[in-house]
Amino acid sequence: GKRPVRLEQSLPSIMPVSERALKSANGQPPRLAPRSGDQEKEQLNDELHDACSKSDCDRITQAVRRGADVMSAPGGWCHAAYTAALCRRPDALSVVLAAPGVDINRCGPGPTWPIFGVTANDFGTGTDDIECLELMLQANANPALHNEYNFTMLNYACSEGFDSCARRLLKEPRCRNLEYLTAADRSWGTTAESQARKRGNNELADLIAATIASLG
Repeated sequence: GKRPVRLEQSLPSIMPVSERALKSANGQPPRLAPRSGDQEKEQLNDELHDACSKSDCDRITQAVRRGADVMSAPGGWCHAAYTAALCRRPDALSVVLAAPGVDINRCGPGPTWPIFGVTANDFGTGTDDIECLELMLQANANPALHNEYNFTMLNYACSEGFDSCARRLLKEPRCRNLEYLTAADRSWGTTAESQARKRGNNELADLIAATIASLG
């Protein structure tokens, strides 16, 4: 019989394993914001960056309330809003979103937008936090973005089993388009629907399929 065709061979746009979007908790990106002459403010900004890199939301909240610049800590793993969402801390996220100068749709050198923290794997605890998603949407964060590997928030939500967030995204007008709903990531070539079926959540997968059909 014929040899089975590997997924990586059948889809030429698939990214090699060595180049996949895998991040490590060590090796945080440097704080790239320009330094000012205000030494006290710069110390606060450094504290914020350190708190973000260590996922310490209590220190993030304290630093922001003391006047740290939330945009001084951009990046995939060290943006204050991303970190608060990743840790499922709506209290810390609310403080960051209310801070002066926050640009919720600006990604750092990661590149990861803050809203992606909502459906990122929260250190394996599996918290499906609709509250953080609603806070992000109320702050006008764009949920319909694709990262450089063509992952969407919906892809991540379905792969991690965050069904409440997935269902909320399906209701969001900005996400109700074929390009978003049928996006296949460049790492494994999977879609949100296939991720849901892989986890055995056929009800969610059928809802995604029905949403796609209604737009066709």
